[in-house]
Amino acid sequence: ERGIWILKEPAANCGRGIRVVAELEQLLQHALHKNWDLVAQKYLERPLLVGPERRKCDVRLWVLVTSWNPAVVWAWPEPYLRLA
Repeated sequence: ERGIWILKEPAANCGRGIRVVAELEQLLQHALHKNWDLVAQKYLERPLLVGPERRKCDVRLWVLVTSWNPAVVWAWPEPYLRLA
């Protein structure tokens, strides 16, 4: 199964600076080109719908990867949930 990834400029908003990629290799090449200064977000083909109104929601959790080998990942302790 192929996944779709959305890459964003860290300080951009309103859809500016978005790039969509379907392959991990594309994601890594673009990240390297941007000196790893970007936000990568997995596109969910079937989003989670909640409540009787079947509202779309998302959970935001920020992580920082400071090393690949050994893997060192820092997670912000306060994720949040948004309803659309």
